[in-house]
Amino acid sequence: MHSKGLDVPIEVVQLSELRARQADSAFDMYLPTRQDYHMLMLVTSDHGIHWVDMSSVDLTAGQILYIRPGQLHSHDADSDHDAWLLFFKPETVALDQLRHVISSLPESFSPKRKDFHILTQLMELIFHAEHAGEDIMLKTMAPGLLQAIVAGLENIISSTSKKAGTPVYHRATELVVKFENLVSERESNHSISAYAESLHVSPKTLARACQLTRELSPKQLIDKRKETEAKQMLLQTDDTVESIGQKVGFTESTNFVKFFKRMSGQTPETYRSLSRHKNV
Repeated sequence: MHSKGLDVPIEVVQLSELRARQADSAFDMYLPTRQDYHMLMLVTSDHGIHWVDMSSVDLTAGQILYIRPGQLHSHDADSDHDAWLLFFKPETVALDQLRHVISSLPESFSPKRKDFHILTQLMELIFHAEHAGEDIMLKTMAPGLLQAIVAGLENIISSTSKKAGTPVYHRATELVVKFENLVSERESNHSISAYAESLHVSPKTLARACQLTRELSPKQLIDKRKETEAKQMLLQTDDTVESIGQKVGFTESTNFVKFFKRMSGQTPETYRSLSRHKNV
């Protein structure tokens, strides 16, 4: 995973550095990519946007953006904000405390200035250890530094949201993350009751967990996933609208068009044309 070939499951880069590498890189940071790692962005200057699951997220200095494995994301070519980016593999998060915090993180939030500053300093420690060329030292330090970062996030979350620090919320978020992973792996349409059965809970328990942690119903989360997948294919492939509709679970293209227009406010053809023109 490490861009410099280091044998460590964690990396910190500056967004400005990533943009500078773009010209010589085979990886296009401006194209939507479904990642298999965690990403934490600490915005340090200016403002801009980031694309998450084909929707824009407004960012400004002092804000934190979290992207979990399985989400689709891309940087914005017209934004000029700078930020620290922390990447780490799911298996790096070994402790229950860390798993709870990661599953409880909102997509974006603005902590107190002093908390943001502490997290930034920890990012800088990892960054400088990487550039010192001491692979063994970094490999030894990385888990501890990562734990310190996530412990800081735990304090921020607990202080800003009483419900996020409760055992009920932790259990609910872990259930919803498992549900979202099942939805992303589905090869055909499944009912809410079928998903609940796979997770060994009742449909009502699943619905309560989704409402508590995402403020959406299970069906709304499934529909958002379908919309995201459809948008990705419309943008990155030349597949027909009918074919894309079938791939996300619609046997009739007319039903897919109605669904897509209800979700995005545009027909699939209009979205494809406008998005490619903007190079989102």
